[in-house]
Amino acid sequence: MNALKTALSGPTGYATPEVIHASGDGVTLAYGTSVPAAATGYAKGCIFIHTDGSAGTMVYVNEGTTTSSSFVAAITPGNLNTQFDAAFPPAGANTGRGPSTGLWSTCPVIDYMLDPTKGMVYFNDLHGVHALANNQTRTYLAGGVSGFTGATGGSTISNIADDPNGVLKLATTSDNESVGIQALGALDTAGQFVLTSGKKSWFEARIKVKNITDAKFGLFCGFAEEGLLAEDGVLGDDDALSDKDYIGFLRVAADGDKLDTVHRKASGAAVVVKADAVTVVADTYIKVGFYCDGTTVTFYANGAALADTCALATATVPTGEEMAFYFVLNAASGDDCDAHIDWVRVAREF
Repeated sequence: MNALKTALSGPTGYATPEVIHASGDGVTLAYGTSVPAAATGYAKGCIFIHTDGSAGTMVYVNEGTTTSSSFVAAITPGNLNTQFDAAFPPAGANTGRGPSTGLWSTCPVIDYMLDPTKGMVYFNDLHGVHALANNQTRTYLAGGVSGFTGATGGSTISNIADDPNGVLKLATTSDNESVGIQALGALDTAGQFVLTSGKKSWFEARIKVKNITDAKFGLFCGFAEEGLLAEDGVLGDDDALSDKDYIGFLRVAADGDKLDTVHRKASGAAVVVKADAVTVVADTYIKVGFYCDGTTVTFYANGAALADTCALATATVPTGEEMAFYFVLNAASGDDCDAHIDWVRVAREF
């Protein structure tokens, strides 16, 4: 046994393991202060007990070979959440199509999905039929999304026919007309998102604009109180946001390649947290959103935190107000007013 223990010394830097049981196939049970990596002599299926005295995973199983061990953590009641989160992370790459890991890495998505008393997670990839002709007041479309369109023929909502991933397009060809959608709004009657002091929340949407030419159209992507899914409801002519509760990202028509971060509490001052906070590229997707740690709202672009933040305690932040998600376009010209949204994801702690 002593000879076998000597043969089982791991690579430099690892403590020599103590063998509890071995067979002709190699060691089947051992313990030590460091988990052996790429070591020899451990049977496939060997159990290793990690005894470093700290909290965390204690039991590992060799899924490698006797010539090169690969110990992976066994799932136990104590580490189930940690192991599950590691296997199924809440987001992908910052620059990929999916939600950004930089923004979502702290969100317990699975916990909220499995236990609605802890929080909520909403994700809409905009599959289904989201078609709306011109001159329509608030109308239910599909998948919890409602919309409205301006009066003239070019003001429409549609799905992109050649994109199988589900993309929704807002378009108008008339100056001073709006087109918009809403989610988490109960058909414009009840906001279902709240920034709550002491509670965490997350939001992100993947969007793009057809062009970045100045004086074409304004755009709002974010949250505002319910009841605004109409012409000039959220975003009016000359990029004027209504005197209502809102927080999010604003493209003003005069500055087509930038997004401002903005917020307001109804009857309070309109606040631009940071003008030109995000640079957009024509016909190129960008992911924008924010994370609230219960005290401060930090805005994000493609998974990177922006420097300028706002505090929930600030009187002009709509803390405690029920809001819905809006994506609204308002034309400042008669052509090339076209914006796409791929998906929106929202989560909050209860």
